[in-house]
Amino acid sequence: MEKLSADIDLQLLKLLQKDGRKSFSEISRELEIPLNVILQHYLDLIESGTLTIIGRIDSSKFGITAYASVLISINPKSKIYEAKKILEKIKEVSFLALVNGQCDIEVNIMCRDKEHLEAVVRDKIQTVEGVTSVAVSVYKEISKFSQPDLESLMSSKG
Repeated sequence: MEKLSADIDLQLLKLLQKDGRKSFSEISRELEIPLNVILQHYLDLIESGTLTIIGRIDSSKFGITAYASVLISINPKSKIYEAKKILEKIKEVSFLALVNGQCDIEVNIMCRDKEHLEAVVRDKIQTVEGVTSVAVSVYKEISKFSQPDLESLMSSKG
């Protein structure tokens, strides 16, 4: 029964990725699974945190013209989690990850324009205790922005 449940979850997630506005009735008909089962799986996915419903906007339509990746090095390393908590609170940060490699933290920031971006880096990121270096890469053009393809990820499981 567990495999069947996981299969239903995966099918439901794939359909919602394609069209998050699709009705549960349509999903039920398409998957040939009773509506109450679809609803219960949906609620379970929400409750477990596996699925989060958001409205993705086209930020350029709102005048956000400066989008950048910022690689941040922290020293001493014991300050990384403290710095992360401060960086998470910056409203312009749209993505934050602790990383291995040439830096300790990577953030993506979305700003109105170049001046706003420079101010965020200078006044909000570089002033965080422990920040020793910052490397900013401004995105010139975003060609693809999507969620992972669940089918290809799941088909590689052996």
